[in-house]
Amino acid sequence: MNMAAGSPQDLDGFLPLLSTSDIRMKVTVGGKLFTYLEEPSNSVECSDIGMFIDGIVQWLSNSNPKVTQYGIDIITQLITRMRTDFRPYISTVLPLAVDRLGDSKESIKVKALFLIMKLMECDTISPQSLFDKISANAFYHKNSNVKEGAMKLLLSTVEEFGANCIAISKIVPMIIKLLSDPNVQVRHKAFETLVDLYKHVGDKLRVDIQKKYTIPQGKMTDLMNKFDEAKAAGDLLPSAFVGLSLADDDETDRACMSAPRRIPGSVKRPGSFFPQNSTPLQRTGSVRKPNSASSASSHAGAVDEDTFVRSFEDVPSIQIFSVRDLDDTMKKLHESIQDGNEQWNKRVESLKKIRSLVITGATKYEEFFNNLRYLEHSFQTSVKDLRSQVVRETCITIAFLSQRLGIKFNHFAESIFSNLIDLIPNSAKVTASSGLVAIRFILEHTHAPRIIPILANSLGSKSKDIRRACCEFFDQILRTWPTQALERHITILQDSIKKGIADADSDARVLSRKSYWGFCEHFPEQGEVLLNKLEPAYRKVLLTNTGSSSCLPKSVMAESIKLPSRRPVTPQNNISMRSSSAIDLQAAQRAKARAQYAALARQKVNPMVSPQSVTKKSNDDLHQSDRVGRSRGRVSISQPTSRSGSPSSRFTFGQPKSRRGSSGIPRSQDTSREASPNRYSSLGSHSSSRRPPILPISRPIMAQKILMQSRG
Repeated sequence: MNMAAGSPQDLDGFLPLLSTSDIRMKVTVGGKLFTYLEEPSNSVECSDIGMFIDGIVQWLSNSNPKVTQYGIDIITQLITRMRTDFRPYISTVLPLAVDRLGDSKESIKVKALFLIMKLMECDTISPQSLFDKISANAFYHKNSNVKEGAMKLLLSTVEEFGANCIAISKIVPMIIKLLSDPNVQVRHKAFETLVDLYKHVGDKLRVDIQKKYTIPQGKMTDLMNKFDEAKAAGDLLPSAFVGLSLADDDETDRACMSAPRRIPGSVKRPGSFFPQNSTPLQRTGSVRKPNSASSASSHAGAVDEDTFVRSFEDVPSIQIFSVRDLDDTMKKLHESIQDGNEQWNKRVESLKKIRSLVITGATKYEEFFNNLRYLEHSFQTSVKDLRSQVVRETCITIAFLSQRLGIKFNHFAESIFSNLIDLIPNSAKVTASSGLVAIRFILEHTHAPRIIPILANSLGSKSKDIRRACCEFFDQILRTWPTQALERHITILQDSIKKGIADADSDARVLSRKSYWGFCEHFPEQGEVLLNKLEPAYRKVLLTNTGSSSCLPKSVMAESIKLPSRRPVTPQNNISMRSSSAIDLQAAQRAKARAQYAALARQKVNPMVSPQSVTKKSNDDLHQSDRVGRSRGRVSISQPTSRSGSPSSRFTFGQPKSRRGSSGIPRSQDTSREASPNRYSSLGSHSSSRRPPILPISRPIMAQKILMQSRG
């Protein structure tokens, strides 16, 4: 078990090291293992993942706080990486995590709470199932700190996932019983918990408490007064007015009405990767595009770009008189934001003050940007906060700084970008949509090239929401960024588009095909190389849905418009394959006569031209017409006896190059009365000055003789 040779390269290498009794070795192994799991590209495959998790779970009950913290952090990372694959190990981890809610170390209590929340955020377990498993143990635990931690967990769950995600009626009796707990802190916390639940549920909770439970008169009066104060102050949330049910419904897949703290909005992006429909009775694992912006129950808490813009300048006023004032203020804000024990509303206020500093002109001092670098770590912590309000305000501030600072925000954006991506699959709408909108602001205003590898790495995520979002972000980058910012990562862009086109998610494939056309506008040659690397099935779909073919190289355009030849090449004089005229004997005879007449006219104009050279020239001109194309608006000028409107004239253009016209008649160039595509094209091989003179007027008589002869 000597680690001097270097760190293990996979989980199988770490497995034998987990059982060591040496505390220093455990701390060393824990640090290396946590660093390994933090890197998304490192695999979590293991020959016996169950034994591996059992080995780590034992760390949660270790007497050394460092070992315990590493154990919690490692399990949290495994939940994040494995998501639903972690479900078989919930019963092993959950009881110990609940016990850690009562730890004497505040940092361990916070990490244990974060671990349990991560189980719900990653859809490893539903909120209702989780509380069904822990309620009896947590709310009646002999450790008073565990009881407090259970109530904090309940409020955090309601805050993040909505009050209707759990059957509150099953939990309210336990909280009411805690109003008479021997521990004064537990009693106080139970009272606060009921008031906070009232803000989410509304008068339904008041009625149930008054009818079903016996509470000492003094406490009942105080509780009802607090309810009245919350209602009078306007603290009731939208969910309190939509008739939430407190019935004993224990369905594990019931609707989650995400944390309503703000006026609900919708994520506006017509081309967004979100599903088109969302209903209130559907469990949401990602941000969704709702049907109506007025439905508080279906998308409560979701935010959009307009919400961010309105919040940018909704900040407290702050004044800076010197560089020293600026340094002192930013240090205080840094300490407040990164302090997990600070009141969440104070941290939100500190985030707003960062925006206030920019508005008041702090960016004119170079010291502002130096201090901004120190804020990167505190922002990374805030983005992972359990409070959705803190996450939302952090994302708003990030978007604001990106908009105001532009390229000067590059390093900050690169450091926070992967954390924002991790928010996308969050089941709390306000959290997921905040991360999404913040990323869009960064991609629009801060063109940091190092973001591209981060996005490419996220395309390997197990979450389809993340993969779909990354494909949309690549499309936005290729549409809005200058070519110079993309040149360093051409290969990464090619590989990412190729991977997206073959993704398992249909929306991701559609977005990646759009990205391909944007890539071709920047790098046409590399776009052709990428096209050739695609599998035939994907290439066919890509070319079928071409919408920007004008940006492609000619060889790619030729492949995209090539039509398969399903009929054999017919002999030159065979009129049996004439399209719609074949059913008309007289039409066929007239066509034959016109062909004889055209051949005779060519011989009179240029007796030296042989029939073979005439045929070859007709083929060359047809090839030219296939490349040049024919405008819809061009009008063919018809001679009195012309049949340019016949099927042979209309249908021959645009056929494969190896075929004659559909009628089988050689195309004439100089004196034909058919409306050839090259005849009036500005790119034609003949100009009007080189055109032979019009034949004598006696020709119609000759044509009439030939026509009468053919009829006879």
